[in-house]
Amino acid sequence: MIDLPEARALTAEENLAVREQLMAIMLADPPLSESRTTRRRTRPLVAGALLVCLLVGVGLAAAVAITFTAAGQSDSAAVVVGSDMPDVLYGGRRITQDDLVALTKVGLGTFTVADVDTQRDLHATRAFDTLQELDAYSAAYVAWQKAKADGERVEAWGTLHP
Repeated sequence: MIDLPEARALTAEENLAVREQLMAIMLADPPLSESRTTRRRTRPLVAGALLVCLLVGVGLAAAVAITFTAAGQSDSAAVVVGSDMPDVLYGGRRITQDDLVALTKVGLGTFTVADVDTQRDLHATRAFDTLQELDAYSAAYVAWQKAKADGERVEAWGTLHP
């Protein structure tokens, strides 16, 4: 057991000086914990959503243009499709632009989307029959982009959704 000396009695002036010194030290030190809000990283998600909206808008405009072009033509040989146009992925198969025109004449494949990854990796756009299919595809694409932006290891988009 350790014997400590008795605490000596302080005078009123000494007591006041020690108190002021301790208060100065406490005010000078930063608090042990601070409450601060953590900023959420929404920038990649917002950018991905805007990209998908833009691509869907362009795809819808292209679908409307193809539909009007196909409806206005009585002969399918009159529709001219450039050779530099990408193929179309429809129902898990790769089809040509001519096949898409034939599908739109019967009311199928009317919704198209051209995402950057499919165009770059597969040189193709995608066609869907309903807006629900297009929405489901867009949601999956945005989730894939978010995972990629968060640094997760993801496969190429074309191998996930051929």
